[in-house]
Amino acid sequence: MSNGRKNLYSGIFFILFSAFLFIESFNIKMSTADALGPQFFPRLVAFLMLVLALILIFLSVKNWNQAKAEEAAMPAEKRKITFNFPLVASIVLLLAYFLVLQHLGFMISTAVYLFCQMFLLLPQGSFKKPRYLVIVTLVSVGLSVFIYYLFLLAFSIFLPAGILG
Repeated sequence: MSNGRKNLYSGIFFILFSAFLFIESFNIKMSTADALGPQFFPRLVAFLMLVLALILIFLSVKNWNQAKAEEAAMPAEKRKITFNFPLVASIVLLLAYFLVLQHLGFMISTAVYLFCQMFLLLPQGSFKKPRYLVIVTLVSVGLSVFIYYLFLLAFSIFLPAGILG
């Protein structure tokens, strides 16, 4: 599959994902503690993701003919579609994170998500060494606690507390 086609499919996926994120931002409970509200950042991210996805689609359609010519010149054995496990697993992890965020809370779900994502992206065999397991655990827990308190104390934005609060 050519880069142009991959970019086109990626752009379409991120348009759908940004629409999903924007729609789901309406389920975030409103608070009067801050001027922007807790819905602002998810909607901002969804909007920026939409803009970048549209740019990606525009550029891939613009280069469609060039990509088609490159694909036709490519040998048949290189045109095979391969299964990209880390990509699919990352998408599943993101969706699972989004679904459990309100129930488990930000700190627990973020720490588990970060741990799983790092485990997925580290080279194979890295977790056979206890040093990597300790580092990934400390980074996952420390980063989720730091982000939670950063939003709470610096921005006065309450993230979901879940079962902890």
